Amino acid sequence: MDILTQNSQQTIAVIDPEKSYSYFIAQELFIEGFEIVTFDNADDCELFCKQNDINLAIVLVPQIADEIRFVRSLTNVVQADNPQQIIVLTDTINDDSLNFYRDHGLQHIMRRQDDLRLFKRLVFKLINTPISPPKKPAFNNIIGKDVSMQKVFQWVERIAQSEMATVFIRGESGTGKELIARAIHENSRNADQPFVEINCAALPDHLLESELFGYEKGAFTDAQRMKKGLLELADGGTFFLDEIGDLNVRLQVKLVKALEEKVFRRLGGTEDIRVSMRIMAATNRDVEKAVEDGHFREDLYFRLHVLSLYLPPLRERGNDLLLIADHFRNKFNDEHGCQITGFSNDAKALLLSYPWPGNVRELKNAIERAVLLGQQGEITTGFLQLGRRQQQHGGFHLQQENGTMSVSIPESGISLEAVEKALLQKSMEMAAGNKAKAARLLHLSRETLRYRLRKFNLD
Repeated sequence: MDILTQNSQQTIAVIDPEKSYSYFIAQELFIEGFEIVTFDNADDCELFCKQNDINLAIVLVPQIADEIRFVRSLTNVVQADNPQQIIVLTDTINDDSLNFYRDHGLQHIMRRQDDLRLFKRLVFKLINTPISPPKKPAFNNIIGKDVSMQKVFQWVERIAQSEMATVFIRGESGTGKELIARAIHENSRNADQPFVEINCAALPDHLLESELFGYEKGAFTDAQRMKKGLLELADGGTFFLDEIGDLNVRLQVKLVKALEEKVFRRLGGTEDIRVSMRIMAATNRDVEKAVEDGHFREDLYFRLHVLSLYLPPLRERGNDLLLIADHFRNKFNDEHGCQITGFSNDAKALLLSYPWPGNVRELKNAIERAVLLGQQGEITTGFLQLGRRQQQHGGFHLQQENGTMSVSIPESGISLEAVEKALLQKSMEMAAGNKAKAARLLHLSRETLRYRLRKFNLD
């Protein structure tokens, strides 16, 4: 046992069986004003705790160890007469190790290679905050009573406590991946730090690069002033890359380097910018196949695939569907001044039998349309226009079969703009909000689609 002592009322114990990292940790925390006591085994620390008060224990997991025996020895420190807060520093964090530590009462897990600033921030936060029972996690705006979603919520709670571990969220379009990413952030200890997101499918490549990394004044023709990138703005918090499967390979190279080294440069810049944050990414694509086909870099895949979370499609969530539909009924009643009281039995059966390829996003659009059509009373099957049914707009009919377009215009006529707006709405619905896919459906460039969406306030 070694002691670095000074006039401090706060004592930190450092346990390092290999004595490989404790000197560095002790020196860094001693500089911050703490009294440091180092141990090479948990038994000596437990004995010390019984006779002395400590505010925090920091444990370095040996690279080669009987992990079960080692962690069980730590739980004796947790369960001592004076329960201590513990930070575990390890080389790797994955699903199995995270569950293992949690099951043994260890809540604060970090990697040795994580940013020193984040480590110190956690130390100060734990020492300055009294120990209290963990709060019940909040899942605002997420409805899910089905067992499949309850499992998701359990994983969200665990992942939220994993500090800066990278999270890869998988699931079909419209399943709520962005909501889950926000829930992880809002239930983490960095909830007061920024949550910054970008949709990799929503911007052309040259704009996406400048949004990610920022740029210096004069970096290109329109760069009239310096602009910070989203990576820089997310420092200390969470950076969420939605639809990362749509990122082109050239940008993947730059991104994986920035994520690995946590260092990048603004476009046109020469200064290295260091950041530290939790990275979350989401996709609806088969990324493994994209890796095989050479469309997604393997190194980026492994960098993102630390903790993986799968969101079930709406069709696999049982009666959650009706709960969500009722939520949207109330929401759109309020927004549009309608008085829809519920759903007929036939309407409920139709909702439950339909496969919902666009998931919650498609359900939301269907219920809003039904509320507007019905205005009051129950929603019946007649108000539910689901899937690829022939769409009707004031007597206008449009249908294509075997490459032949069939058009019917009512005698009263119809506005060409109304037809264009209807096509835009339908394409976005079929593409589950993915603008790149919607543009392909209408044989438009993404820039043209964005212009037309803005024209009708659909963006």
